[in-house]
Amino acid sequence: FCRKYGMRGAFLMAAALLFAHTAAAIDYGVSVENDLESSPSSIANYITASPWFKFVFNSRVSFFFSFDFINENTNVGWNFVPQLGTTEFVITPVPNLRIAAGRTAYTDASTVIADGIFDGVTGNYSFAYGRFTFSTFYTGLLQKDQTKIIMSSADQASYDDSENYYAPKKVFTSGDIELRDIFGYKNLFRAGYLTLFDIAQEKHDHQYFSLNAQLPVKSTFVFAFSSVIGTSEKEEDIIVSNTGQLSVQWLPKMTRAQDNFMLTYIWSSGLGDTNTGPFTPVTFHEYGDVLPVPLNNISICKFSYTVENAPLFLLTTTLRWFFRTSRQIPLYYEEDFSDAMSLGQEWYTSINWAPLSDAMFDAGLGFFFPSVFFKQYSEMLLWKFRLNVKVTL
Repeated sequence: FCRKYGMRGAFLMAAALLFAHTAAAIDYGVSVENDLESSPSSIANYITASPWFKFVFNSRVSFFFSFDFINENTNVGWNFVPQLGTTEFVITPVPNLRIAAGRTAYTDASTVIADGIFDGVTGNYSFAYGRFTFSTFYTGLLQKDQTKIIMSSADQASYDDSENYYAPKKVFTSGDIELRDIFGYKNLFRAGYLTLFDIAQEKHDHQYFSLNAQLPVKSTFVFAFSSVIGTSEKEEDIIVSNTGQLSVQWLPKMTRAQDNFMLTYIWSSGLGDTNTGPFTPVTFHEYGDVLPVPLNNISICKFSYTVENAPLFLLTTTLRWFFRTSRQIPLYYEEDFSDAMSLGQEWYTSINWAPLSDAMFDAGLGFFFPSVFFKQYSEMLLWKFRLNVKVTL
């Protein structure tokens, strides 16, 4: 190098390397995950390698980049899906204010409207007793399985189209406020608003108002409540929907392992009169471990028990009872069904083991006992087995 470019070139190269080293602290790594699911109707295996890089320029500016290489094997064979992972530019212009732009993780105040990875800008300002959060996101550049968005029959058709790679084109803006320790130690209140614009239909499609509260009683009980009211446009009518959750958590006195008992009731509206409709969140999530039920025209009674010996071992067993909230047959079912309101019961147990800080094993087994609502499955026992192994290097 010195012979070809001389001492001046060598000096410039050394200066460039020194500048790159001092301009940003660089960290990097890769996580490898193998997720296996088996049920009576299918076997699916997902292998994901996710390299990531983080550049910290100073105490106020950083950049994070990741990419996911997914090799999935379902009933139709192997399929390779590369996709951009969390990639965000983070700046803290003033103390307590954090702004992130790019492909970033986001969860709304209620945790049931929008939850996943989105493209856009989000920021939060922290103060003594809480924080403000504001966000604007676009969904049309996401891979359709990366954050599943199914809000209408048109969205479902787009998702089922094997030639389509991207999620439906929507824009949503949200804002929420979180207050902590106002009326006592560890209490929490959150209120939020989210409005969504459907670009394909060229209209403001949905608006949501949410309220959450968490109230500990002494040191062993925690009561929680959340409620969401949604409005949507249907021709010239305004359709109102709602969902909510009530839960009580009991934390017995800690011994070597922490026990956790929780009883939860979740409901979501179904089809009512002309001004009431089923609750439709932005992102599609399944609320059963064996029965894939989204939060739409459904109510769930859940009891769970968790024992934790942090950070090595975590065991959770969950019982769920599923009911329809109206006589409407959910759109996500296509087979022949009866008029029963009960869907059935589910039991699922999982074990999480982390023998090393960079290695985690998660195994789960569950059974679903269908009611007469599922005519073709009412005398069958449905089951699911899941094994997940994740290593971070």
